[in-house]
Amino acid sequence: MANRRPSLVLNAARAVAPNTLLCVRVKRGAAVREADLAVGWQTSLAALSAEIEGHSLGGGMLKLEPGEAVNVLMPHLSPPPQKGELRALLGELHALARGGVDEETLDLGDREILRRRMGLSARQCALLRKGHTLLLERRRNR
Repeated sequence: MANRRPSLVLNAARAVAPNTLLCVRVKRGAAVREADLAVGWQTSLAALSAEIEGHSLGGGMLKLEPGEAVNVLMPHLSPPPQKGELRALLGELHALARGGVDEETLDLGDREILRRRMGLSARQCALLRKGHTLLLERRRNR
């Protein structure tokens, strides 16, 4: 649940999470890595999709149930980035997200993932961001 955007956090320590959090696990042998998901989450595509799939609670909270979360669209990083490249980007995104600067986090994610790696245009990214912003504001203003 979140008033801003839901977070997706890498749990490298494999710590146990309380039942108030959804735990996402990548199946062994899957074509995607946990770090790919963490990076892809910081894009306007994932942000808009989370707004569409989740449901609004009182006070403008967004909640994603497991059945909703599995439908959130994520960018597919193909070919997968090199580990060093991904680690550096993940570190930058993490620092921005922890600082609460959602717009800058999405800017970086969109530039590096949607535009550079997936080939979307600036206009396409702007449309995704506009959709996310409209739904976020609508949810918060109910």
